Amino acid sequence: MNCGERCTLIIFYVIAFGFMVLGGALLGLGIYIRTNANGLDIVVDTSWHTAAYIMIAVGVVVFLISFLGCLGAVRGSKCLLGTYLGCMIAIFIVELAGAIYAGVNSSRIDASMKNSLSDAIRDFYGQQGKNVITDGVNKVQQTFKCCGVSSPNTWNDSKWAVGKPRGNVGPPVPDSCCMEFSMNCGINPVNHYNESIYNETIYQQGCYPVVKGVVNSNLAIAIAILATFGSLQ
Repeated sequence: MNCGERCTLIIFYVIAFGFMVLGGALLGLGIYIRTNANGLDIVVDTSWHTAAYIMIAVGVVVFLISFLGCLGAVRGSKCLLGTYLGCMIAIFIVELAGAIYAGVNSSRIDASMKNSLSDAIRDFYGQQGKNVITDGVNKVQQTFKCCGVSSPNTWNDSKWAVGKPRGNVGPPVPDSCCMEFSMNCGINPVNHYNESIYNETIYQQGCYPVVKGVVNSNLAIAIAILATFGSLQ
Protein backbone atom coordinates (compact mmCIF):
# COMPACT_ATOMS: atom_id res chain seq x y z
CA MET A 1 0.00 0.00 0.00
CA ASN A 2 1.53 3.29 -1.10
CA CYS A 3 1.44 6.63 0.70
CA GLY A 4 -1.50 7.93 -1.32
CA GLU A 5 -3.65 4.92 -0.46
CA ARG A 6 -2.78 5.23 3.23
CA CYS A 7 -3.76 8.92 3.25
CA THR A 8 -7.03 8.09 1.50
CA LEU A 9 -7.84 5.42 4.09
CA ILE A 10 -7.00 7.79 6.94
CA ILE A 11 -9.34 10.42 5.48
CA PHE A 12 -12.07 7.78 5.13
CA TYR A 13 -11.54 6.76 8.75
CA VAL A 14 -11.73 10.33 10.07
CA ILE A 15 -14.90 11.05 8.07
CA ALA A 16 -16.54 7.78 9.12
CA PHE A 17 -15.65 8.40 12.75
CA GLY A 18 -17.14 11.89 12.52
CA PHE A 19 -20.37 10.39 11.19
CA MET A 20 -20.36 7.92 14.08
CA VAL A 21 -20.26 10.83 16.51
CA LEU A 22 -23.06 12.67 14.70
CA GLY A 23 -25.12 9.49 14.49
CA GLY A 24 -24.71 8.99 18.23
CA ALA A 25 -25.75 12.61 18.81
CA LEU A 26 -28.91 12.20 16.72
CA LEU A 27 -29.71 8.92 18.47
CA GLY A 28 -29.25 10.53 21.87
CA LEU A 29 -31.44 13.50 20.98
CA GLY A 30 -34.21 11.23 19.72
CA ILE A 31 -34.14 9.13 22.89
CA TYR A 32 -34.07 12.25 25.06
CA ILE A 33 -37.10 13.75 23.29
CA ARG A 34 -39.06 10.51 23.52
CA THR A 35 -38.28 9.64 27.14
CA ASN A 36 -38.15 13.10 28.74
CA ALA A 37 -41.56 14.39 27.67
CA ASN A 38 -42.23 16.23 30.97
CA GLY A 39 -45.95 16.03 30.26
CA LEU A 40 -45.57 17.12 26.61
CA ASP A 41 -47.35 13.94 25.48
CA ILE A 42 -50.68 15.60 26.24
CA VAL A 43 -50.00 18.75 24.21
CA VAL A 44 -48.24 17.46 21.08
CA ASP A 45 -49.59 15.13 18.43
CA THR A 46 -47.95 12.08 16.89
CA SER A 47 -45.68 14.30 14.74
CA TRP A 48 -43.55 14.90 17.84
CA HIS A 49 -43.18 11.17 18.45
CA THR A 50 -42.64 10.49 14.74
CA ALA A 51 -39.81 13.04 14.63
CA ALA A 52 -38.19 11.39 17.67
CA TYR A 53 -38.46 7.91 16.12
CA ILE A 54 -36.96 9.17 12.84
CA MET A 55 -34.00 10.63 14.79
CA ILE A 56 -33.50 7.34 16.67
CA ALA A 57 -33.73 5.20 13.52
CA VAL A 58 -31.42 7.39 11.43
CA GLY A 59 -29.01 7.75 14.36
CA VAL A 60 -28.72 3.98 14.80
CA VAL A 61 -28.29 3.33 11.07
CA VAL A 62 -25.70 6.10 10.64
CA PHE A 63 -23.75 4.92 13.68
CA LEU A 64 -23.64 1.28 12.52
CA ILE A 65 -22.81 2.09 8.89
CA SER A 66 -20.12 4.57 9.98
CA PHE A 67 -18.65 1.85 12.17
CA LEU A 68 -18.57 -0.31 9.05
CA GLY A 69 -16.75 2.51 7.25
CA CYS A 70 -14.18 2.79 10.06
CA LEU A 71 -13.64 -0.96 9.94
CA GLY A 72 -13.22 -0.87 6.18
CA ALA A 73 -10.69 1.94 6.45
CA VAL A 74 -8.67 0.12 9.12
CA ARG A 75 -8.63 -3.13 7.16
CA GLY A 76 -8.25 -1.46 3.78
CA SER A 77 -11.26 -3.40 2.51
CA LYS A 78 -12.60 -2.04 -0.78
CA CYS A 79 -15.77 -4.10 -0.34
CA LEU A 80 -16.58 -2.56 3.04
CA LEU A 81 -15.71 0.94 1.87
CA GLY A 82 -17.86 0.54 -1.24
CA THR A 83 -20.77 -0.67 0.88
CA TYR A 84 -20.23 2.26 3.23
CA LEU A 85 -20.32 4.83 0.41
CA GLY A 86 -23.44 3.28 -1.12
CA CYS A 87 -25.24 3.28 2.21
CA MET A 88 -24.27 6.89 2.91
CA ILE A 89 -25.90 7.98 -0.35
CA ALA A 90 -29.12 6.25 0.71
CA ILE A 91 -28.89 7.81 4.18
CA PHE A 92 -28.48 11.26 2.64
CA ILE A 93 -31.86 10.82 0.94
CA VAL A 94 -33.45 9.77 4.25
CA GLU A 95 -31.83 12.71 6.07
CA LEU A 96 -33.13 15.14 3.45
CA ALA A 97 -36.63 13.69 3.84
CA GLY A 98 -36.34 13.96 7.64
CA ALA A 99 -35.27 17.59 7.51
CA ILE A 100 -38.12 18.44 5.12
CA TYR A 101 -40.59 16.56 7.35
CA ALA A 102 -39.49 18.45 10.46
CA GLY A 103 -39.59 21.81 8.72
CA VAL A 104 -42.96 21.28 7.03
CA ASN A 105 -44.63 19.95 10.18
CA SER A 106 -43.27 22.53 12.63
CA SER A 107 -46.20 24.92 12.15
CA ARG A 108 -48.71 22.09 12.45
CA ILE A 109 -47.05 20.90 15.65
CA ASP A 110 -47.27 24.44 17.05
CA ALA A 111 -50.99 24.71 16.28
CA SER A 112 -51.65 21.24 17.63
CA MET A 113 -49.83 22.04 20.87
CA LYS A 114 -51.91 25.13 21.54
CA ASN A 115 -55.20 23.40 20.74
CA SER A 116 -54.36 20.29 22.76
CA LEU A 117 -53.31 22.28 25.81
CA SER A 118 -56.41 24.47 25.56
CA ASP A 119 -58.67 21.41 25.32
CA ALA A 120 -56.89 19.70 28.21
CA ILE A 121 -57.33 22.70 30.53
CA ARG A 122 -60.83 23.65 29.44
CA ASP A 123 -62.53 20.26 29.17
CA PHE A 124 -60.50 17.48 30.78
CA TYR A 125 -58.39 18.72 33.70
CA GLY A 126 -59.63 17.35 37.02
CA GLN A 127 -62.46 15.41 35.42
CA GLN A 128 -63.28 11.83 36.30
CA GLY A 129 -61.25 9.31 34.34
CA LYS A 130 -58.85 12.00 33.05
CA ASN A 131 -56.02 11.46 35.54
CA VAL A 132 -53.38 11.11 32.82
CA ILE A 133 -54.28 14.51 31.35
CA THR A 134 -54.54 16.10 34.79
CA ASP A 135 -51.12 14.79 35.81
CA GLY A 136 -49.68 15.85 32.44
CA VAL A 137 -50.92 19.43 32.77
CA ASN A 138 -49.58 19.61 36.33
CA LYS A 139 -46.18 18.30 35.21
CA VAL A 140 -45.98 20.81 32.34
CA GLN A 141 -46.83 23.72 34.65
CA GLN A 142 -44.42 22.62 37.37
CA THR A 143 -41.56 21.74 35.02
CA PHE A 144 -41.74 24.86 32.87
CA LYS A 145 -42.90 27.22 35.66
CA CYS A 146 -45.95 28.38 33.76
CA CYS A 147 -49.72 28.56 34.15
CA GLY A 148 -52.50 28.15 31.61
CA VAL A 149 -52.11 28.43 27.84
CA SER A 150 -51.23 32.08 27.31
CA SER A 151 -51.66 33.18 30.95
CA PRO A 152 -53.39 32.03 34.17
CA ASN A 153 -56.60 33.56 32.79
CA THR A 154 -57.00 30.41 30.67
CA TRP A 155 -58.35 28.73 33.81
CA ASN A 156 -61.40 31.04 33.73
CA ASP A 157 -62.86 28.76 31.05
CA SER A 158 -61.99 25.46 32.72
CA LYS A 159 -64.65 23.05 33.93
CA TRP A 160 -62.34 22.40 36.87
CA ALA A 161 -62.69 26.02 38.05
CA VAL A 162 -66.49 25.84 38.32
CA GLY A 163 -67.50 26.19 41.96
CA LYS A 164 -63.96 26.90 43.17
CA PRO A 165 -63.52 29.88 45.55
CA ARG A 166 -62.50 33.08 43.80
CA GLY A 167 -60.39 35.92 45.13
CA ASN A 168 -60.17 39.55 44.06
CA VAL A 169 -57.64 38.95 41.30
CA GLY A 170 -57.34 36.15 38.75
CA PRO A 171 -59.17 32.85 38.39
CA PRO A 172 -58.72 29.82 40.64
CA VAL A 173 -55.77 27.79 39.38
CA PRO A 174 -54.28 24.37 40.23
CA ASP A 175 -51.59 24.17 42.87
CA SER A 176 -49.10 23.37 40.07
CA CYS A 177 -49.36 27.06 39.09
CA CYS A 178 -47.98 28.20 42.44
CA MET A 179 -44.38 29.38 42.67
CA GLU A 180 -44.16 27.78 46.12
CA PHE A 181 -46.33 24.70 46.38
CA SER A 182 -48.73 24.23 49.28
CA MET A 183 -52.07 22.48 49.46
CA ASN A 184 -54.83 24.57 47.83
CA CYS A 185 -52.43 27.46 47.20
CA GLY A 186 -53.98 28.03 43.79
CA ILE A 187 -57.48 28.62 45.14
CA ASN A 188 -56.53 30.29 48.42
CA PRO A 189 -58.21 33.76 48.39
CA VAL A 190 -55.19 35.18 50.23
CA ASN A 191 -53.04 34.54 47.15
CA HIS A 192 -55.64 36.33 45.01
CA TYR A 193 -56.12 39.27 47.36
CA ASN A 194 -54.43 41.90 45.16
CA GLU A 195 -52.35 42.19 42.01
CA SER A 196 -49.03 42.30 43.84
CA ILE A 197 -49.61 39.17 45.89
CA TYR A 198 -51.09 37.37 42.91
CA ASN A 199 -48.09 38.12 40.69
CA GLU A 200 -45.65 37.02 43.38
CA THR A 201 -47.52 33.78 44.10
CA ILE A 202 -48.81 32.46 40.77
CA TYR A 203 -46.78 31.88 37.60
CA GLN A 204 -47.84 34.56 35.12
CA GLN A 205 -46.24 33.15 31.99
CA GLY A 206 -48.43 30.90 29.84
CA CYS A 207 -47.26 27.37 29.04
CA TYR A 208 -47.79 27.51 25.29
CA PRO A 209 -44.92 29.92 24.45
CA VAL A 210 -42.58 28.04 26.81
CA VAL A 211 -43.42 24.59 25.42
CA LYS A 212 -43.30 25.93 21.87
CA GLY A 213 -39.78 27.18 22.52
CA VAL A 214 -38.69 23.77 23.86
CA VAL A 215 -40.18 21.87 20.92
CA ASN A 216 -38.79 24.26 18.31
CA SER A 217 -35.32 24.24 19.88
CA ASN A 218 -35.21 20.42 19.78
CA LEU A 219 -36.40 20.40 16.17
CA ALA A 220 -33.78 23.03 15.31
CA ILE A 221 -31.03 20.87 16.83
CA ALA A 222 -32.25 17.86 14.85
CA ILE A 223 -32.37 19.83 11.60
CA ALA A 224 -28.88 21.22 12.31
CA ILE A 225 -27.50 17.70 12.80
CA LEU A 226 -29.17 16.50 9.60
CA ALA A 227 -27.84 19.54 7.75
CA THR A 228 -24.33 18.73 9.04
CA PHE A 229 -24.68 15.19 7.71
CA GLY A 230 -25.76 16.55 4.34
CA SER A 231 -22.96 19.09 4.06
CA LEU A 232 -20.30 16.53 4.97
CA GLN A 233 -21.67 14.01 2.55
